[in-house]
Amino acid sequence: MPQAAGAPAGTLPNSGHRAIHHPYQEATHYTYPTHAQLTQHNPGASVSATQLSESIIQRLTPGLNNAFSTLHQSTLKQIENIQASVQALSKNLSDARGEIRKETTQVAAAVEASHALQTKAIKKVLDRVDKLEKNVGENDNTSLQDRISSIEFAVAGLIEQARDPDAPGKQMHWSGPSDAAS
Repeated sequence: MPQAAGAPAGTLPNSGHRAIHHPYQEATHYTYPTHAQLTQHNPGASVSATQLSESIIQRLTPGLNNAFSTLHQSTLKQIENIQASVQALSKNLSDARGEIRKETTQVAAAVEASHALQTKAIKKVLDRVDKLEKNVGENDNTSLQDRISSIEFAVAGLIEQARDPDAPGKQMHWSGPSDAAS
């Protein structure tokens, strides 16, 4: 394409109208050969649209291939980083689950041991209660305080009788559990 006469580089003709300037920087885009440059290499040939397209494609292909290759490599590197992160997270999660299982097993064992100790302690307490009931007497819906009171009364009567064995009408009558059966 011919450049507009006297126009800055990168300015294209606009079908006989005023020139349009594209704000591309020289270092960041490809410059296309002008009609004069194309015919200079081959002065007898006329430049067709196909030849111009092929020339453009030939000049763009190495840059595009390089850009796509760089993009592809960068994408692969990012994917590898993401996969490594996912694997690390997966390992951390697996390790955490293992620790949780281990701690849960330890807690279960501690609870089981505690339960066994509590069961033994309760059995000892029940055995002591049974022995106490045998020593005090069977539980016939009489409270322990009533039983102790009747024992104190009986002991007081025995002491009084021991002091004065011949006293008339001073015989105490024991109303304990053995009397209830008679």
